[in-house]
Amino acid sequence: MIALGGYDQAIVPPQHCSPPFCVNKSIRGNSTTEPYLVVHHILLAHSSAARLYRTKYKDKQHGFVGITIYIFGLFPHTNTEKDRTATERYRDFTVGWIMEPFLHGDYPISMRETAGARIPSFTNRESELVKGSCDFIGLIHYSNANITDNSEALKNNLRDYTADIAAKLISGLNPFSNEEYPVAPWGLHEELNKFKLRYGNLPIFIYENGQRTPSNASLQDESRVKYLHGYIGATLDALRLSDPEIINMMRGKKVDQKLFQRLENILNVVEAVLNDAEKKQITDPAVKRWLENLQDAVYDADDSLDEVATKAATQKDPPEGLLQLPKSGSTLEEVGYGYFDDLVLRSFFQHANSNENSFVMHDLMHDLATFYGGKFFSGAFGLKNAAKHDAKTRHLSYDLIDEDSIPKIWEACSSLKHARTLLKTSLIAYETFPDERVDSSHLLEQLKCLRVLSFKFFCYEEDLLHDSIGELIHLRYLDLSGQPVMMLPESLSNLYNLQTLKLRDCSNLKKLPTNMQDLVNLCHLDIHGTDLEDMPKGMNKLKDLQFLSDYVVGKHEENGIGELGELANLHGTFYVQKLENVISSVAASNARMDEKIHLNDLSLKWSSGEDSDIDDSQVEKDVLDKLRPHKGRKKLKIEGFRGTMLPDWVAHSFYNNMTFLELRGCKTCWMVPSLGQLPSLMELRLDGFDMVKIIGAEFYKSDRTHHHHHHQTPFRSLKALFISHMRWWEEWESFECDDAPFPQLKQLSIWECPKLRGDLPAFLPSLKSLYIEDCEQLGCYLPRASIIRELRIYGKQEARMQDLPLSLQQLSIEGNQLVESVFGAMTRTQPTSITGLWISNCSSAISFPGNSLPPSLKELGIMNCKNMEFPMQQQHHHESLVKLRKQLCFTYIHGVGSFPKSDIYHNQKM
Repeated sequence: MIALGGYDQAIVPPQHCSPPFCVNKSIRGNSTTEPYLVVHHILLAHSSAARLYRTKYKDKQHGFVGITIYIFGLFPHTNTEKDRTATERYRDFTVGWIMEPFLHGDYPISMRETAGARIPSFTNRESELVKGSCDFIGLIHYSNANITDNSEALKNNLRDYTADIAAKLISGLNPFSNEEYPVAPWGLHEELNKFKLRYGNLPIFIYENGQRTPSNASLQDESRVKYLHGYIGATLDALRLSDPEIINMMRGKKVDQKLFQRLENILNVVEAVLNDAEKKQITDPAVKRWLENLQDAVYDADDSLDEVATKAATQKDPPEGLLQLPKSGSTLEEVGYGYFDDLVLRSFFQHANSNENSFVMHDLMHDLATFYGGKFFSGAFGLKNAAKHDAKTRHLSYDLIDEDSIPKIWEACSSLKHARTLLKTSLIAYETFPDERVDSSHLLEQLKCLRVLSFKFFCYEEDLLHDSIGELIHLRYLDLSGQPVMMLPESLSNLYNLQTLKLRDCSNLKKLPTNMQDLVNLCHLDIHGTDLEDMPKGMNKLKDLQFLSDYVVGKHEENGIGELGELANLHGTFYVQKLENVISSVAASNARMDEKIHLNDLSLKWSSGEDSDIDDSQVEKDVLDKLRPHKGRKKLKIEGFRGTMLPDWVAHSFYNNMTFLELRGCKTCWMVPSLGQLPSLMELRLDGFDMVKIIGAEFYKSDRTHHHHHHQTPFRSLKALFISHMRWWEEWESFECDDAPFPQLKQLSIWECPKLRGDLPAFLPSLKSLYIEDCEQLGCYLPRASIIRELRIYGKQEARMQDLPLSLQQLSIEGNQLVESVFGAMTRTQPTSITGLWISNCSSAISFPGNSLPPSLKELGIMNCKNMEFPMQQQHHHESLVKLRKQLCFTYIHGVGSFPKSDIYHNQKM
């Protein structure tokens, strides 16, 4: 509209044109070149805006950039070669003018040949910028038009854009009148199919469409309803029936005559719907039944093909090309993410405000999906009328909301033999389980076509999953999480198509099926929270595994640590248990942990601890050394290591992505690793280093630190430090360097370190929370922390405070020395921010400074402080209590000598 109306014909601003092409008179412009220049610069501007948005804003806003195109439904005026060629040329000059640069970086060849030098050229850089800069297309469509050839126009030396097309558009409609558009939705259907064939499956929005009526027309505008119904139906047809997947299902597959007959029936239905597309109305009951029958037939064909493919693939010599695998380089998860992103792009889902990884569906979109899902989908709410379920229902969700839920599900499933999904939803936190024992065989025998099964029907006894589970050969997803099963049937190994198996928190489960190795399509196995004794043999054959929550190392080679070597595609979080069964560094090396580049969270655990016999501490160190993970990992936990010294890689600075490290139960290690130079470490947990007596300079920086790290501030990114259960730790030495360590530390917690004495770090400028408990010999001054918010010190230690920071909000202290030092600090610095104060086990004679509570205080707890003088001592009790009630919202006062027993308030809201 802008290029032609504004720069060729002078119909709309800025009204540029040149004779003889002007519709309205104008004294400026050049109709032969300016339309091409305008579109050229629109495309360049669009590509620049798209690049800017993707670079700076897309990650936060999750938006997309598109462009709109005005289209007619184009048809040749006659069935001659000239008119058919003219029609395609017209598409090039309208749709291709915009789309070809987005896909290929240049204009259509037909335009270049006709317009010649009058159409601008893209530089190589411009071509690359324009190409791929459009995420979606918005189509403006109202009516159809016939195209006839006008090649005579090319003989003119002076030509504008319209003459270059060499085709005439015949619509018969006045664009400026109120004349109604004909209801001819097959034109939109045709153009949508052309788009897909020419330009791929780019997302398309129908940006403008609708019937025009006079401004004084009646609200009973049946013509508008008829128009919209027709065009919505045409759009749905293009979505449902132009996809070649129905044909691709049959490609390369050997099927029997009965299956061919089924597929022939399906194609007959599809053909009938296509032939009748012109007359479709979505509100027509007959058409709706048609569409349901079509979908039912496709489901039926897919079940049959899946059965044939499964049987063929499990033969000794499966035929090549039988199964459709993801494209090279793409995992099933990545394909799924792509589909989901497409749904987000089309506004099917929207980002939730609370979490960027959470999505919601708008009520209107939900209603639309429910409407078009029709009889094929049913939610838990439908179980109230289980007998009314339609036999066509393929997808069913449920919730265990009351004791009658299971019988209702049983009743529904008896009539849903072709169901593909039985999925438990988690809409409520509380679930009711049946008191009686549940027979799973009945359910499994009814639902032989299931792809997705979430099985939550067991009561809390030692129920066994029935052997008939192995007959669900179509099953892709099985979730038994949280069930009390102790064993799984061996027939589970028959589920050749299974891709996801969830057994999380099946705390009674001792063993997996012996032939788990047969589940060669398994991609996701979650066994976290189970009580497995070891892994079954041959896990190295599951090469498609992308998520394995845990691996319990066995004592034999066929289920040992070496089985992990072939599992190169593991992603995410991985927990390796019972490493005491690894007896040599060679076996550990065979696991090839350093090649698993997609693992970002790794836990390594020895479970026997001090009860096992350790022949050689060096062997233990060598085993852990060979389990070194890839340098890209972000989290690491080592538990129960039995050597005397951790290998160097644990603290190596090339782990520059590591943000979390936990070292627990390393009871025989005599020193803590040099962790100070891990550049991104944000949280560190040290627990159970029983042999460590001193944490010294080596904790901050090793003598072996590479030279280019010598001047790095130790623990420069650390925000949380937890040290616990260090039974013989006596001293935490200070570290002298140009920049003080722990510049960003916000939380420091130390507990159950009974031998610790001496000093803590003197100055922690970013500290907001300090927690110390059961460190009886600690008698130093607490670190200076100018912005601390929370201080909690428990036990018999004799730590002291020099100053009371004005920023302090929560204070919990215990013992004579610490309480005295805090109250002494209060006399020097009146606290202005403290809102919670808890004091206990102090026999010293103390009182609040100024004989009054801090004005900001809202919570007060005092226990076993018999010699404490309370602020009300100098006032009338009644007046003082009234004042306390107004100031405090919570009190607990017990064992305070100056507080009369009749006035004690226990856990009472004031």
